[in-house]
Amino acid sequence: LLIYPQVAHGEAQQYRTPILGITTSANGFNGCMIKVNPVPGNLYCTNRSNHTFLTLDCSGQWVSRPDAANNLKMAQIAMLTNKQVSVVVNDRFTIEPQGYCLAQQLTVLR
Repeated sequence: LLIYPQVAHGEAQQYRTPILGITTSANGFNGCMIKVNPVPGNLYCTNRSNHTFLTLDCSGQWVSRPDAANNLKMAQIAMLTNKQVSVVVNDRFTIEPQGYCLAQQLTVLR
């Protein structure tokens, strides 16, 4: 008998993490993404190989482009000032097949 943990899909979770990297691309992961500490909890993206990367959706598929640009700016500020962010991860919006979840909100913390 094999038992697999159930994975929530369509849920959001908030946690604190440093921004470890920022990537932009016109041809991938909805335009921009951040590298963070592993996403905790039982979200869909925690069971994927890429659980330390989150999309900011700069292409505007799930959030508006201005909102995504603001999140990208917040990530850049946090990385440059070596501050942590509080990130809301939403696994309802996931890029397949890699499993990149959406970072729908970033708050820079002291």
